[in-house]
Amino acid sequence: MKFNSLAFRLFITSTALALLVLPLAAFQLINEYRNSIETNFDERLKANLSLLIESSLQENFETPQKPNQFGGFAFTLPNSGWYWQIRPLYNAALPTYSSTSLGSEILNLKEKLRSSQEADGTSKFYIKYGNDRQLRVIERTIILGTDKQPQSYAYVVTGDSSEIEVDVLDFASMLTLTFIILGSGLILATILQVKVGLQPLRVVERGLAAIRAGKTERLEGQFPAEIEPLRFEIRSEER
Repeated sequence: MKFNSLAFRLFITSTALALLVLPLAAFQLINEYRNSIETNFDERLKANLSLLIESSLQENFETPQKPNQFGGFAFTLPNSGWYWQIRPLYNAALPTYSSTSLGSEILNLKEKLRSSQEADGTSKFYIKYGNDRQLRVIERTIILGTDKQPQSYAYVVTGDSSEIEVDVLDFASMLTLTFIILGSGLILATILQVKVGLQPLRVVERGLAAIRAGKTERLEGQFPAEIEPLRFEIRSEER
């Protein structure tokens, strides 16, 4: 395949288009998959948050109490990434309650990453935890107490976001392999298409060479509709 040939131009154009479209499509699909996984993960956290609020307010609606048992086994494992916390705002004298998995630590929620807020006031964001971990956080502020002495509490539930990253990485790996196979197939199909599609031009090329050599007086064979008028033009020139 010569660099200045029509076949090479068609091949390069088709290949460049495939190499441009496939990565963009892969990026969009991975992004949509991440959003879907993240949404499902958030729903799990929100369900736990609702249970946390309900469990802490079983005795009264003025002061939260520490739930005796809440959440699954992950909330009892140290350094699991699955934590809950009930922290009073604007009054450091009130106690802060937290899951067994959090131990005596207090979650630092000041540096929020990719934060968003829902209509009901629930905040969703990521925080850095430890040296190389990120937690997905669901937070909601609840105002308790009396009308004369209201008190705000921040209810927080977190989950280890590595679950999201592992799912997205597995999907991205599978999608990349699929698109590599698809891209290879498209390139092979392009080569075949160029070879078959330009075959009539090669017949014309050989026919013209035969005419110049005096071996024949006209183009022989069946040609596509786009090339058929060329045979008649050559005939008229011969006359």
